[in-house]
Amino acid sequence: CGQSAGNCSYCGSGQCCRQQDYDHGVAGCELANNISGARCGHFSHPDQAWLKNEGRACVGHCNGQPGGGCTFCGTGYCCRRFDAERCVPGCEAAGSIGPVPAPQSQCGDWLVHDDAAVDPLSCVPAPTASDGGDSGGGGGGGD
Repeated sequence: CGQSAGNCSYCGSGQCCRQQDYDHGVAGCELANNISGARCGHFSHPDQAWLKNEGRACVGHCNGQPGGGCTFCGTGYCCRRFDAERCVPGCEAAGSIGPVPAPQSQCGDWLVHDDAAVDPLSCVPAPTASDGGDSGGGGGGGD
């Protein structure tokens, strides 16, 4: 197929795809999940409107950005546990991601509601050390 993914004459009415073509949302490879090497098959689907790569580590495939909009996760969200604590839109339920050895970023349906951007009470970020909380330092002192 000339090292091109998707429709090709070598595959007849099918498509030539690899796992990475599925991961990156290449047109014609929408159903090519869990294949090894380049394969001919009927991998085309009219749209990609579903969660992809559920439970797989994703932040490296999503330019280090949590949340939605990453083709690797399809309609899902790439989130880490602390993204839920930080109120990253779409990551509200990511606090349920298990500890190591589970991937610390995962594709999933982590969205609980979609009003976090307009409802300031819908999520309250957990305080961090840089928020000016108790630093543990000693108090005043004097004579």
